[in-house]
Amino acid sequence: MPNDRTQEGEWRSGDQKVRVEWAFRSTHPKRPMVVTIYDYKDPRPVNEVNQWHVGIKGDAHQVDQLFKEKGMYAAALEIHKKYR
Repeated sequence: MPNDRTQEGEWRSGDQKVRVEWAFRSTHPKRPMVVTIYDYKDPRPVNEVNQWHVGIKGDAHQVDQLFKEKGMYAAALEIHKKYR
């Protein structure tokens, strides 16, 4: 479940392994998808994190296409390999 930012104060996941996350839901009616970006087990301060984890529920090909469109091809290629 994504982080509830309506709460005040510092947040961490229930298992204390994630401090920051964002969740995005597609608006495509026939191909629903949720992408979550988060810092998994990264010991550095949040403002120094430069490698993020991506979780996908739905069509990994859509995420691959989105990353290619945004110039994030290397990351998209790894997703494509992992979920093909």
